[in-house]
Amino acid sequence: ESVDFKMCKIDALFDIHDLGNLQKSIQKICIEAEEKIKSGCSIIVLDNSLISKTQAAVPSLMGVGAIHHHLISVGLRRRASILVNGGDIIEAHHVACLLSFGADAVYPSLSMESIHAQANKKEKDTYKSKKNFLKALDSGLLKIMSKLGISTVNSYKAAQTFEALGIHKE
Repeated sequence: ESVDFKMCKIDALFDIHDLGNLQKSIQKICIEAEEKIKSGCSIIVLDNSLISKTQAAVPSLMGVGAIHHHLISVGLRRRASILVNGGDIIEAHHVACLLSFGADAVYPSLSMESIHAQANKKEKDTYKSKKNFLKALDSGLLKIMSKLGISTVNSYKAAQTFEALGIHKE
């Protein structure tokens, strides 16, 4: 039996000229994710990489956490995977937080573009540099998980093992 996976992209951006727009944008992406799943989408790609002079990125962690909890509240979370294409993912801790708050996969787009731009000019291919970066992220993630006594990513995913200190409860 063949299984079809429909992928849908959600731009996680907000207008920089209206300070209330971050909260509105987070609510909008939650509703958009719900509607896309109801229309048959099984992979949600949350993308905050297309910033501009007027559009700022919704932080990946805020977006993922909000979508994850919204989909749980409407009974749709198990029907779709959440992938993050984020310009704000640069270290293992970022990946760990995203997985812990509901992401199923993470792509650090700005980091990969930066590696490509900064790669040694002698290299015809940046594959090795990117592979080393991803290996470092994997090693860091394993270290974080092992300190918590967690041995599988599946046990770690959506466990919300992090706590925000000094930030308003909302």
